[in-house]
Amino acid sequence: MEFWLLASAGFVAGGIAARALCVHQFRHRAPTFLGPELQDETGFTATVIAHNGGDTERSLALCAAWGAEIIEFDISFLGGRLDVAHTPPRMTPFFLRWWVYRSVPLAKAWRDLPHGTAAYLDVKIHTRRCAQALATFIAENPGRRFYVGAPNPLFLGYLKTLAPRATTILSIGRRRGWLRPLLAGHFAGIDGVSLGPRVLSESLVRACRTKGLVVFAGPSNDRTALRKYAAWGVSALITDDLRVVEASLRSRADLEIAGTPC
Repeated sequence: MEFWLLASAGFVAGGIAARALCVHQFRHRAPTFLGPELQDETGFTATVIAHNGGDTERSLALCAAWGAEIIEFDISFLGGRLDVAHTPPRMTPFFLRWWVYRSVPLAKAWRDLPHGTAAYLDVKIHTRRCAQALATFIAENPGRRFYVGAPNPLFLGYLKTLAPRATTILSIGRRRGWLRPLLAGHFAGIDGVSLGPRVLSESLVRACRTKGLVVFAGPSNDRTALRKYAAWGVSALITDDLRVVEASLRSRADLEIAGTPC
């Protein structure tokens, strides 16, 4: 009897410990915040993407309230369903997923997205089944401007064959390995790049723009750096700071009033 009690207690304790170790795999990353008020709102002349802004209902509502034009959703894929979740369940045992995994179906998050707001889908799972599910979702939800990002050019190329109207963005975080073949035209179906702060440079932005690529810069919350990226001519800035979203809207409105194209 004592053996079974100890065994049961050990099983429960092990399950709790495993859940604690695995739960980080499914956490919602939603660091969207309101930074200090800007003393100088000039210089943010590019569109701003609210980084991870669609990952929770609270952050989505906050982004909508501050007028974000493009909201990023982190997309995972589990059990044939597209979910909004930053970290996919790669390392968690299957029998624990039902206990650990908490997420929102992409279909629901999509319905909550304000009318006229564009979406940037940052895909975390790069399988054929995920691409097929995403292509089906795109076909069933027309009428909204959106971008699909991933660090895998083969995944994006395959998705482009299934969903030609998708604007595909190759994510380049710390490694430049994909840049040379991309700029040489070796990857079909790639419409743009998302360049992390560690690889960003004015010459690289110029080279990408010369090739007709959309260029996203970030994520970054460094306001001085964001102004610099905007001056380099990037298509959009990625940030968690919704004050920058507000400043961008005002900066570009001022340019339009002055008669200067944005």
